[in-house]
Amino acid sequence: MNCQGLLYLILLFPWRYCTYHHHQIPQYHGDYHQEIQNFHDDVGSQMGYPTGPPPSESYQMDHQHHPNYEIPPESHHPSPSAASCLSRIRLAASFDPQISTKINRFIDSMRIDRLRAYVCERTAYFCDEAQQKGVGDLFHQFDRSIEIIDRVKGQLTTTEKDQLNMMENLNDTLAEQTFFVYKFHQLNPVDLAVLTSAKTSLTTALSSSTPDAALSKAMGSFSPQDLEKLATFPVAHLPEEVRSHLARCQITAPEVVHDTVAFLLSVIGSKHNN
Repeated sequence: MNCQGLLYLILLFPWRYCTYHHHQIPQYHGDYHQEIQNFHDDVGSQMGYPTGPPPSESYQMDHQHHPNYEIPPESHHPSPSAASCLSRIRLAASFDPQISTKINRFIDSMRIDRLRAYVCERTAYFCDEAQQKGVGDLFHQFDRSIEIIDRVKGQLTTTEKDQLNMMENLNDTLAEQTFFVYKFHQLNPVDLAVLTSAKTSLTTALSSSTPDAALSKAMGSFSPQDLEKLATFPVAHLPEEVRSHLARCQITAPEVVHDTVAFLLSVIGSKHNN
């Protein structure tokens, strides 16, 4: 082989090895699942609660002139630190679909309480202390929504609590979502509007943040097979394996390498505890 051919192979090898992979960044939908709307009506008779679509918009329209009706506040925008943290969680969700599955489930059912608990739990893996505080402050703006949800849960009958326990034991998430959507649509129009506003605002906050470009590119150099292989290594060996991979892909900026190592370790740790 002549020198020109050898040079060609040297240049070609890292390019072929480091084909960048498209990992779909999730867009949290916050839409009422068609699956829930079409949930079998016979389950309702068995479980003792309605399982069809929530009451129509006329329920709210009938109360438009309610003397105590208040327009919910404008959408709450996350601070830069909170937005940065949420973007990292969103990027992580492209490698662990369970993250977006759970977030969408809590958004769909307007369980702002469980959404807060889950997202704040994920921040411990992907965000620094300032970012975690920013996300906590963001959710603090929705305390009224969580108070409403706590009141609904506190007013459940013994039978309803037993039904929920059975759903949890069966891991019947669709039935649980349907149950709470129905209960929330029985609220007075003011409280329902507060929950709906919170759902809309948080859907926007969680979906609008764009992950860091350098980190996204570095993570895109890992194929699903690469990640599966890395997950089999002892934790102590992972940093060096990740650095070696990035070096082969000519990603050498110290801050990018450091962030990618930390992020990938967090993805693996989060998966094990999700």
